[in-house]
Amino acid sequence: MSRPTALISVFPSTKVRKVSFTSRKKKMKIIALGAGDYFMTSSFCVSLLSLGIKHALLSLVFNTFAIFFLFSRLIRKDVARPLPALPFLLFSSLCALLVSFYL
Repeated sequence: MSRPTALISVFPSTKVRKVSFTSRKKKMKIIALGAGDYFMTSSFCVSLLSLGIKHALLSLVFNTFAIFFLFSRLIRKDVARPLPALPFLLFSSLCALLVSFYL
């Protein structure tokens, strides 16, 4: 990158995507995940510790599967367009919370 960006994890990819981290768009073979996606889900997992370790661990497992699902969907798609990770992670966190109350 030509200038620093805010906490982004970059993973290699097989497809070429248009990335606009800088003022102009570049074509790169990457998948980027922002720090907010990590922060929001990890803070939710930590807040679930007040309910019990079972709730927090189940949320962590569901979020891990959601990230893998998102990455597999991005890798398989022919059209390379950015997808936000937070909706996937929010949905998986809420599903984990509901499932953990019934276990």
